[in-house]
Formats: sequence, C-alpha cells, structure tokens
Amino acid sequence: MINLELAIELALRAHRGQVDKGGQAYILHPLRVMLRMGTDLERVVAVLHDVVKDSEFTKRQVEIAFSPQVATEVDTLTHRKGEPYVNYIERIAVGGSDVSRHVKMADLLDNMDVDRIPFPRTEDWARVKKYQAAYNRLLSVTVTKGDPW
Repeated sequence: MINLELAIELALRAHRGQVDKGGQAYILHPLRVMLRMGTDLERVVAVLHDVVKDSEFTKRQVEIAFSPQVATEVDTLTHRKGEPYVNYIERIAVGGSDVSRHVKMADLLDNMDVDRIPFPRTEDWARVKKYQAAYNRLLSVTVTKGDPW
C-alpha cells in the first residue's frame, strides 16, 4: 500500500521555507495538485512531483521510501537542468504513463491559476500561454489514448 501521509510529510520537508511566485508557502501547490487526483498512486506522485527538482531529495530516496514505480513517475515529472521545456513536455506526452500525464496536467492547471499572483505581470501571462500549450499537448495524447481524464 502506498503511504500518502508519508508522501505529504516528505513533500513538507522538501519544500520547507520555499514560496511560490505569489509569496505563498510552496507546499500548497503540490497539495492542490494532489487534491485533483483520483487514485492513491496519483495522489502520492502529485504531492511528490517537485521534490527531486526543488530539494536535496533524490530519485533513489523516493524509490526507497515508496516504490520503483513512484520513483519512476516522479523522475518522469522532473524537469531536468538544461532540458528545453518543449522536450520535457514531449517526454511526458510520449514516454510518460497515464499517471505522469494526469499529474502534469493538474500541475499545469494549478500553475495557470493567476489568481494566486496579486498583480500578474506580462511575464506571468506569457508563462500561462506556455503552460496552456503544454496542457493542450498532453490533452491530445490523453484523448487519443481514450483516457477518461
């Protein structure tokens, strides 16, 4: 059984002290993404989706704490240093599982919510446009595969 409480605790440790673009505690982002998910596996991956990218936690530590599957999903969702964003999204679209696509789509939806930013600027709207294109790409794969998401 996947331990959601352990995943939340790990994410809280990983994101302690971090803030988002709106100045809010960053942990709220993975929690919001998690709440959009429909299965325990998706919830665990969602709450952990940024821990490798944004902290000292490694894929191996995630694997030891959870499972190879959870670690693989988190690794798929980790945007690698120097990786062009379009390549990152394509990697998830083509090589990712339904779980990684669902989590990334929920991540993008949360990131497109500019209500979290008190005074959105031009660069915030440009980021929303980029995220919308990424969401549409992932949605096109999801619909093609007959995924109910």
